[in-house]
Amino acid sequence: MESQGWWRARLASPVGKWEIPTYGGETMSRVLGVVTLDKKGRAVFPLALREEMGLVDGTQLRVEFTDDGAYELVPAELVPRDQLYFHTPAMRRRLETAERNLREGSSTKTKGERDTTRFLDSLKKR
Repeated sequence: MESQGWWRARLASPVGKWEIPTYGGETMSRVLGVVTLDKKGRAVFPLALREEMGLVDGTQLRVEFTDDGAYELVPAELVPRDQLYFHTPAMRRRLETAERNLREGSSTKTKGERDTTRFLDSLKKR
């Protein structure tokens, strides 16, 4: 089965000695299997679960901790080479500045293609 890329497996916080699987704060309605760890810490996903989730040899999963205290397994996707610039420190700073400007209202809104082109052309003259 091909990876769907849309699933997020949630690992519940322990309650006493029991684990209560949850999704979005509600008990899951369908349990596909149990993931087992071996002595070296490797996880074994049952075949039915691998097929349901589209996991194949080499699939990488990222573990995230959510604001509500749950752990989530998220497919880790590699960045295509032609998009690596986006993850450089300089680009991250530019994005942070742009997001801050938007939050603070320090941005310019345009209406339509002509208005946008006129605004961008005015920036070239500066």
